[in-house]
Amino acid sequence: MALILDLPWPSKNLSPNGRPHRMVKAASVKKARREARALTSSHARQIGRITADALSFQVTFSPPARYRYDDDNLMASIKAYRDGIADALGVDDRMFRTMPPVISEPVKGGNVRIEIKEIAA
Repeated sequence: MALILDLPWPSKNLSPNGRPHRMVKAASVKKARREARALTSSHARQIGRITADALSFQVTFSPPARYRYDDDNLMASIKAYRDGIADALGVDDRMFRTMPPVISEPVKGGNVRIEIKEIAA
């Protein structure tokens, strides 16, 4: 099983450094989680039931500009994506074994590519 998802660049409201009003942040989290769940659901039908004990979770960030991003802040910004993906797959997100993130060359608008693979027991 291999699942590749291309998600939009996360809202600045999801960044730990972005300190929006709590209601604004809650709305951004809800939207991001819903987007990730919807995208994953459309792909997950092809995969079927997951039987592995763990899933590899590899993230490649393609930022919208040549700014120096912190990988830890980027990972925190996509927590809602991770939760939405887990919802759609019907797994607990503790199953994800997060690989070190990759920050690639910028692309217009930014992009977050998430690759999920089963890890053999």
